[in-house]
Amino acid sequence: MNSILPYLFGYGIPFGIVIAMAIISILALGLFIAYPKYGALPFFAVILIFVNTAYGLQAEDAGGFSVYTKGGRYLPFPIIQFYLYGLLLATWLGNQFSGFRPLRQSGGVWMLLFVAMFAGHYAVGLFEGEHWMLLLSQRGLLNVIHMMMVIYITVTVLRDEKDLAGLTKVFLAIAVYHALFGLGRFLLFGGDPQNAYENFGNLKIKITYWDINEGLIATIAAFYFAWRLTHEWKKLSTGVKWLFLACLTVELLVIVFSYRRSNWFGLVLAGAFFLYWQPPSRRWVFLMLGGAVVLPSLLAVGTYRAQETLNRADLTFIERIAPDSAKAKSLTDKESRFFELYTAFLTVKEKPIFGVGTWGSFKVGMSDHIVLLYHKGRYDFVHSGFGHVLLKSGLLGLVIFTGMLVALWRYATRMRRWIPQDRLAIFESFRAGFVFLIPTLLIGTPIPEFRTMIWLGLVLAVPLAIAKMDAVREQAERLSGADKSTPANVLSAQQ
Repeated sequence: MNSILPYLFGYGIPFGIVIAMAIISILALGLFIAYPKYGALPFFAVILIFVNTAYGLQAEDAGGFSVYTKGGRYLPFPIIQFYLYGLLLATWLGNQFSGFRPLRQSGGVWMLLFVAMFAGHYAVGLFEGEHWMLLLSQRGLLNVIHMMMVIYITVTVLRDEKDLAGLTKVFLAIAVYHALFGLGRFLLFGGDPQNAYENFGNLKIKITYWDINEGLIATIAAFYFAWRLTHEWKKLSTGVKWLFLACLTVELLVIVFSYRRSNWFGLVLAGAFFLYWQPPSRRWVFLMLGGAVVLPSLLAVGTYRAQETLNRADLTFIERIAPDSAKAKSLTDKESRFFELYTAFLTVKEKPIFGVGTWGSFKVGMSDHIVLLYHKGRYDFVHSGFGHVLLKSGLLGLVIFTGMLVALWRYATRMRRWIPQDRLAIFESFRAGFVFLIPTLLIGTPIPEFRTMIWLGLVLAVPLAIAKMDAVREQAERLSGADKSTPANVLSAQQ
């Protein structure tokens, strides 16, 4: 008996833990198949609450807790990735039982093409002797697959008005809390410690949030409050009007004092998108208001950042919004921030159709390493979402990826006229979120960032889910004799 005890304590306890985890996983899978929204809620809450800490922290803080890397030291992937895969499996099985096809006629074909291309890269990589973990690295194209998973899951679980109302309340509550926390920390406690400008760039600038997703969340929330104020001004009580105005102001300040140009350019684009949906009689009023308040604020903080970057006060207008231009004579000059993209493009020219592979890197000359020190010797990513896809998968991958985004956007646009008025605020707010991310897709690093790609999936999926749930209403109205030429949002406004 005494000889058995060491084995029981040595191997029995770990074995028991594995068995317990397996049983819990099976029970959770069954629960999530029956009620997928209960499995999706914790995942989306984590994505909404926790910032991405992959870059910007000082060395002594960089090894701290991160929900997006937890478990990655001991498991092939972080725990949150395994959770996403399990959630996808449960959602897919549930849809098979119910016959629901969430992505029918709305980008599903493009997604299947991207999966097929990714599988082809994986097979070729294995054939060439690359390690399977490298082929599934987030610095490849795996996060695009994660984005598609989130779209599939979101459209599945967001099925009715009750779900949408719950999503709206939770999102706005957390968005306002994050804005107040970020602004308070900025004013009283030196701003976000995850500050690459100060930690790595030696710029004396404090910021609200480094994570680009916090700017995205603030933009979506600001757009929502602005939409409600402009479209429902007469219906709102005085207290609600002041509350919405205060929340709108706080969200905008978070974006302005992030000092991130991707946030600023994204806000301007989202503002233009907001103006597009205003009645022509009010469009010029809001344009003048934005021109008198928002643009001067952005120009002021942009000037301050440029002065810190260039160490001088006499700046041209271009230097105020793009101080990098003062250091380079052309886009291909080594002082230009686009030199990295130019170098990567030279590599892509050698393999234009299929790219360097999800595991590949761009070639760097001997004299270029000093200019690209921020890569720390790894050249498997570039500062452009579209450029990253082009590098890894060539023109084929870029066409499929872009086609997917366009297909999802077009479907929501096509179905917009059937969406009731009371849902347009959240519908257009998330669409504005996609517009906000366009500069990041052009000159940022969204593809290697797990949280950013999940949010890209969400800003595409929520409008798609709303369009899907109202497509059913449209068909019901047609069957009940409603005028086919009268959109559902018009009918709602007339009631």
